[in-house]
Amino acid sequence: MLHICERFGIAPHQALLIGDSLNDVNAARAAGCPVFCVPYGYNEGRPVQELACDAIVASLEAAAALVIADECHEERGQRNEPIHHECSA
Repeated sequence: MLHICERFGIAPHQALLIGDSLNDVNAARAAGCPVFCVPYGYNEGRPVQELACDAIVASLEAAAALVIADECHEERGQRNEPIHHECSA
């Protein structure tokens, strides 16, 4: 994650990891990145609802919609807390 951030010239908190397992969540947290989880994929037998992710999204489309909505709220000064919700698109 840190290598990717460096390559794109962004801080870790500006990146977003989308994963499906505890390993993905741990990697994002270790790098200082937010993380969304999808409920499908290789989750190592552990439901994503049990993971400390910032959001559970049904698809990459839902993740994009959530990021866009969050940016709109941030521009209006309406968001001070991390995203914590489940959504679908």
